[in-house]
Amino acid sequence: MGRILGRWRGSGKDDDETGRERLQREVELLRQEYRSTCRLLWSYLQVLRQQQGLDPGQPPVPDEQLLTLRVRERELLARLRTASARLRGHEARQDVGAPLPEQLQRRLDQLQRETRTAIDRGLWGQAAQLLDEWLRILPGDPEGEVLREEVQQRLRVTTLLEHARSLANADDPSHLSEASDVLDEVLRVEDAPELRALQDELGARLAEATRMERRRILEAAAVALEEDHVDQALELLGKLPLLLFPSEEEMSFEQAVRRRLAEALRQRQQERAAEREAAA
Repeated sequence: MGRILGRWRGSGKDDDETGRERLQREVELLRQEYRSTCRLLWSYLQVLRQQQGLDPGQPPVPDEQLLTLRVRERELLARLRTASARLRGHEARQDVGAPLPEQLQRRLDQLQRETRTAIDRGLWGQAAQLLDEWLRILPGDPEGEVLREEVQQRLRVTTLLEHARSLANADDPSHLSEASDVLDEVLRVEDAPELRALQDELGARLAEATRMERRRILEAAAVALEEDHVDQALELLGKLPLLLFPSEEEMSFEQAVRRRLAEALRQRQQERAAEREAAA
């Protein structure tokens, strides 16, 4: 009898543990789905702002697709809140979520409205500050936590994009290359048509700037060889940037300069060998 009771009690504990793990999985899946929906919604808000020619900080006029995304986001949020409350209640063995004092609840409601307005307008820095206060009032709130993670990510993307655009205004290949690398990092997070267009533009400008830099170095190396400055020509060619698809003319010019350098180096080697023989 004792063994039977022991197994019964143990199975209850196992069932309890299984229930908690199931709720944890449900909450995590809902968080991921809610996060993905927020990303879609915010990306579409950005598209609408661009299509409607709005200045930064202006909310777009909603269309049917935006309204559909908002409904989906609200549905997922309600499910996420319910599942999170069930999980907290399961872990605490009590009904959690006692109401906030009236003054704090009013402030929280205001913060939530202002946060959504800031997000609609693409004011990510302002949204991040509002969310910090939101989560100080209501720590662990599933909506606030997901929004803060995504807003911080979007703020980082915006900062990187501004940095890439500032670098893209330069003509220096190294700056253009850095801008392209930064933009690659942005595109891993947000793949938007305007970012792809900027990447294509950067790639074309980088190729052209690299061509010009190569031409300048090769011409300087050719002049150095004409004046018998072999070491200077060797140093210049060591700085020659790589161009993936040079034209035939560019390859021919580079080969001619390199052949002239090889001849100069052989000649210098022969002269030094002759000097050693004479000294011996």
